Amino acid sequence: MEFLACDTTSKPALEKLLADTLAKSGRVDILVKGAGVNSATPFLDIAEAELDRVLAVNFKGLFLACQVSAATWRGAARAALSTSARPRV
Repeated sequence: MEFLACDTTSKPALEKLLADTLAKSGRVDILVKGAGVNSATPFLDIAEAELDRVLAVNFKGLFLACQVSAATWRGAARAALSTSARPRV
């Protein structure tokens, strides 16, 4: 098993990750999107830039990862998606 790092807020980075994975293994059966961030700043003090960062990683990253991966699953018999920010082993 191999783990790969990727900027999940970047669609081109996700597309490259997918292309590299397909070149190596020929298919993608599962997507595990475990990237996630939080803010230690008190709610009333969170600046817009910090909110943008949290949303980019937690929501936009998930959306883009699903969008890029789902394109390869069209017509597949099955596929799996895990979006846990804290995987349990």
